[in-house]
Amino acid sequence: MTEKRPVLKLKYSISEKIIFALTVLILISDFILIAIYWRNMPSIIPTHFNFSGKPDGWGGRGSLLVVPITNLFIFILLAVLSKFPHIGNYPVNITEKNAKYQYSNARKLMIVMNLEIVCLFFYIFLSEIYSALDKSNGPGILFLPVFLLVIFGTTAYFAIKMYRNKPPIT
Repeated sequence: MTEKRPVLKLKYSISEKIIFALTVLILISDFILIAIYWRNMPSIIPTHFNFSGKPDGWGGRGSLLVVPITNLFIFILLAVLSKFPHIGNYPVNITEKNAKYQYSNARKLMIVMNLEIVCLFFYIFLSEIYSALDKSNGPGILFLPVFLLVIFGTTAYFAIKMYRNKPPIT
């Protein structure tokens, strides 16, 4: 059964604009780092890290471009999706009464997740660069648990907010 949801044009809050701008700056930093370090990169660089954060996959210098390009693609996808919160999948019924709150909450979730994912890829990218230049041994053993905690914590926070504004059952 398809429900007819209201389509609202929501203005971005100051905090959403700041988070978005910060996300863009970090994303641009990926490409600035490529320009800075490209000449110093060895011909073979680490491209994958195991659970303990040690390099276990290797590739050519050109593979350094995979992470920033993937980061850019995900950023664009989430930025576009955040403009259309009414098409999202919600565990609560969206009504005229709660649409503004639920859409704003969902959009902020996507904007915050976009920042977190861009930071994740930026950190992976830095780990690749520093590992290739023998300045570190990878992202470290705490990287994956911390990242998962942040992503699932953010999702839980916004889900709780969504359910707290759940409309009464009629």
